[in-house]
Amino acid sequence: MVPAYLERLDAIPMTVSNKADLRKLPKPTSVRVTAGNAMVDYRNDDEKFLAETLADILKFEGVSIEDHFFDDLGANSLLMARFCARVRGRPDWSTASMRDIYLHPTVAKLADHLRAPAEVAVAANEPMLTHKATNLQYWGTGFLQLVFYAAYSYLSLWAFNDGLDWVYDALDDPVTLYMRCVILSAGMFFGLTGAAVVLKWVLVGRWKAETFPIWGWRYYRFWVVKTLIRTAPVVLFRGSPLYSLYLRLLGARLGDRTVIECRSVPVCTDLITIGDNTILRKESSVLGFRAQAGYIHTGPVHIGDNAFVGVGSTLDIDTRMESGSQLGHASSLHRGQAIPAGEHWHGSPAIPTTADYSPISNVPISSARRVIYELIQLVILFTIVTPFPLLFHTFWENVSDDYQETIGIVAIGTTVTVAGFIVGGVLLAAILPRLFNLFLKPGRNYSLYGFHYWLQSMLEMVSNVRLLNTLFGDSSAIVYYLRAIGWKLNKVEQTGSNFGTNQRHENPQLSEIGSETMVSDGLFMINMQKSANSFRLEHTRVGDRNFFGNNIIYSPDSRTGYNVLLGTKVHVPVDGPVRENVGLLGSPPFEIPRIVNRDKELLGLISDEERKRRLPLKNLHNGVSAVLFVFSQWLILFLTLAIWDRALNYYTEWGQTALFVAVFLTSAIAIPFYIFLERISLGFRRLKPRMATIYDPIFWRHERHWKLSDSPIMRLFAGTPFKPLIMRAVGVKVGKRLYDGGSIITERSLVEIGDDVTLNESCVIQAHSLEEGAFKSDYIRIGNGCTLAPAAFVHYAVVMGEGSVADVDCFVMKGEVLEPNTVWRGNPAKLHGIVTPIVEQKVRA
Repeated sequence: MVPAYLERLDAIPMTVSNKADLRKLPKPTSVRVTAGNAMVDYRNDDEKFLAETLADILKFEGVSIEDHFFDDLGANSLLMARFCARVRGRPDWSTASMRDIYLHPTVAKLADHLRAPAEVAVAANEPMLTHKATNLQYWGTGFLQLVFYAAYSYLSLWAFNDGLDWVYDALDDPVTLYMRCVILSAGMFFGLTGAAVVLKWVLVGRWKAETFPIWGWRYYRFWVVKTLIRTAPVVLFRGSPLYSLYLRLLGARLGDRTVIECRSVPVCTDLITIGDNTILRKESSVLGFRAQAGYIHTGPVHIGDNAFVGVGSTLDIDTRMESGSQLGHASSLHRGQAIPAGEHWHGSPAIPTTADYSPISNVPISSARRVIYELIQLVILFTIVTPFPLLFHTFWENVSDDYQETIGIVAIGTTVTVAGFIVGGVLLAAILPRLFNLFLKPGRNYSLYGFHYWLQSMLEMVSNVRLLNTLFGDSSAIVYYLRAIGWKLNKVEQTGSNFGTNQRHENPQLSEIGSETMVSDGLFMINMQKSANSFRLEHTRVGDRNFFGNNIIYSPDSRTGYNVLLGTKVHVPVDGPVRENVGLLGSPPFEIPRIVNRDKELLGLISDEERKRRLPLKNLHNGVSAVLFVFSQWLILFLTLAIWDRALNYYTEWGQTALFVAVFLTSAIAIPFYIFLERISLGFRRLKPRMATIYDPIFWRHERHWKLSDSPIMRLFAGTPFKPLIMRAVGVKVGKRLYDGGSIITERSLVEIGDDVTLNESCVIQAHSLEEGAFKSDYIRIGNGCTLAPAAFVHYAVVMGEGSVADVDCFVMKGEVLEPNTVWRGNPAKLHGIVTPIVEQKVRA
């Protein structure tokens, strides 16, 4: 019989064998199965085509035109994606999408919809510039990038070394020594920040709207400036008045009291205009450029006064938001879109809405308040945080030169550091939010840049430690960790995978998860309503028996309740009726089945008794994974400290050269270390497409792979020819001349990427899904010359034809086939246009 926990999801009763192979789905029957509907034959050629195509996909003898695709025929999104691709084979239905399938879930309704005049129009055919660099341009640019890395590191260390010589002149006077450490830390902070500003103006001057090829001298200057301005220490103050001043110095036109919390530093700053009292919230993205088909395109972004950009939203180039406008959470503006004054838009691409995403007063605060707050931050940084590593450096100078003696000290220091970080991090995350929340009252408005704002910022920082989430996530331990730091989880049905490794919040004490709810990964709990001048804390609650897919932003005013499935990258509604007993997908969202038969059948292979028996085994396996993760962190830290111990030993004799060699050796060891860690996490094999429950050892090994492969090296060398080399080493099948500006790939050995592919930053290539405890994975194949725009998300079993484009913030659903030379836009992605590749060697602005 079906387990009790499936009956709570309104599962259809069925009888299954508990001895069935969990890695396989029950094979589809060869006869038509309905839920009691009478057989209704097709009435015209359109319905005949759809009915016969669907029967062929589902392996049925025939289907009724009134049968519901999911409820009656038991279809799932992967099968329907294949059906949709076949439907698009008819020229007059080339724009058919998964949204159409979900909104018109019978043959009769779908045929009527696709015959509508608005749907039969063939997408426009537009020219698209494409560029294929020569090997000389590709590797020549890479050589210059290596030279930059080396020169910038050496010059920075040379300046730092001169500062240390000055500091050490006061070794006999502790007070003077401390003061010189403070001055040196301040000098390096402002020196590196100032160098980034100066070199931007020297190398580029003022950014202008233009198009230039990736790989070559023009791109090299672009890359150098991007690297400099994003590694300047001032970016640690993201969202502060000092950060806004930094962007102004780089050429951005910012109004008074502008708050910019974007996840990435804007690059083409001269093309960005933001008005007074405007806020761009966390995880939003305004870059001023995009990469496509071998070119960098730069263009203006204009945001007016008193505007609001929500959490996780993206603005492409050539977009506008007029004064008083709003762009909702998890939304995007595409090239050429503009929001009129006072209007609110949301979705991807954004459309008008009546929802209010910033229901809080925007009363301006004084400039003095902002200046004083920033000065206090800098004083804390220069007098408390940074001087002590310099003082530690002076201490280590006096440690014995005997290698065997110091290596023991390094081992002890590494152990104390790792253990102290884990234990101390958990204690801080558990204590500080509870302490600080005594002074923070939900529902009360507070001004930015004051005492309460500082308390909220500190508790958010200490309770969102990435390493701790990775350590405890994907295991039973994550439930206890989240409760320890303040999340209210109500009644937990322990699955061993209740949460992933990357859930975040703004205030843990105000985050509540309903009973028996499961979260896949990437949940962001918004606990603040915020404007450019004030904020208000609010309680954010998820309903009972929900399931969350990946990359979901959930706000305090989200309108979902009991028994809701929130699909990957869904835009959670904040207006309208409370949604219950449904699934939601897309942006803006629409309703889908709460659970499909395929997942019911897969989950039905495990009875309640078997699940309880396997959970301790899963916990043991996850525990071993956690130990291996901690050991890997210990080992890389030990190797790093051992290298720097030797560097400090030779520092007196070699000066900055010793420090430079230490930097080089640290990189030279870290890269192969993390490659080896990735490979060993898979047993030196490649991943294969799988379908299993979370109680199958196959999935446990996959969880271990996620934990051990969560390394920083995939973020190294973005925009250089060296990142594809690292990607090949960790298992990605990569073609020639790949441009990767900062993609995220979760299962490297399930991904194939062709020649001359362009990957923008923050695009996601995810070869798996996890729904209700049903795990599926499959290959992703990206053809030659394809482009993934910023924040695009490609799911498993997707095939991108040659030259196809996944546009900004789109979600390409599982199993989709993107035809060659097409542009796909939206969430879920839909055919937007057909392009004609145009190869040009020289392009003017």
